[in-house]
Amino acid sequence: MEAYNIFKKMDSEVNVNIVQFLCHAGIPLNEGEEVREGRQQKTDLSKLSTSKEDIDAPPTENDYYDPTPVKQQPIVAGPKIGRNDPCPCGSGKKYKACHGKDL
Repeated sequence: MEAYNIFKKMDSEVNVNIVQFLCHAGIPLNEGEEVREGRQQKTDLSKLSTSKEDIDAPPTENDYYDPTPVKQQPIVAGPKIGRNDPCPCGSGKKYKACHGKDL
């Protein structure tokens, strides 16, 4: 029972030390300034340009998003090769002893 009490005392002292350390920790301000500078550089409006003609012009077909999905072609599986059939690589061995041995 005495060992348990000593352990609980040590545990509470460790917790107090951690809380004191976290409360006295300082946050460096130099890193925050670098972050603000990075955000300002991220938005570069000089590359954007519009003119009155662009705004007044009617939209073309390329300006609209076409939500119709593109149909994908089905994957065509070739004929199945049996384990005792000759290997398709042309070695003359059975498939199970050639390219099919790792399957």
